[in-house]
Amino acid sequence: MIQPSIPFPTLLTHLADPDPLVRLQTIKAIMSQRSQRAGAVPALLPLLSDPDRQVCHATLVALGKLADPRAIPALLPLTCHAHSQIRRRAIIVLADLDRVQATPHVYAALSDPVASILQAAIYIVQQWHDTQAVPLLIPPPSPPRASRWPHPVPHRACAGPPRSRTGPGPWPRG
Repeated sequence: MIQPSIPFPTLLTHLADPDPLVRLQTIKAIMSQRSQRAGAVPALLPLLSDPDRQVCHATLVALGKLADPRAIPALLPLTCHAHSQIRRRAIIVLADLDRVQATPHVYAALSDPVASILQAAIYIVQQWHDTQAVPLLIPPPSPPRASRWPHPVPHRACAGPPRSRTGPGPWPRG
């Protein structure tokens, strides 16, 4: 665990530690230092490509809290990341930082097959009061299905005389 008494420049050097737990704890320690944490953005950006998903996710959360527009170019490729958690958080952070650059990525997320990403994109569009996204939310009409029957099935009233209920059967006697 990273000690809170470590000087900030030394703390930044721990972001390059080979152990992902040390990197993760360092991110948390940096974010706890409110007066200096804004200076950590350049040191945090390389962690967006960290092989450990937890480190990458924690970096996204930290950059979202820092709200520094220098992170935008590094966030753009993460909107297509293979892991849905990373993709979702990148879209949320990008939408908070710059609506103009986030718009095409949020619109693309409206057709994402992962439900949590779709929900995040819908929430963002709602917060923006973006009426241009409405057509993207309505699925295109599907073509009419062909009938499974080779000919139309006649209605019961047209099927002939009713059957007699005098013999044995499943109906109640009465």
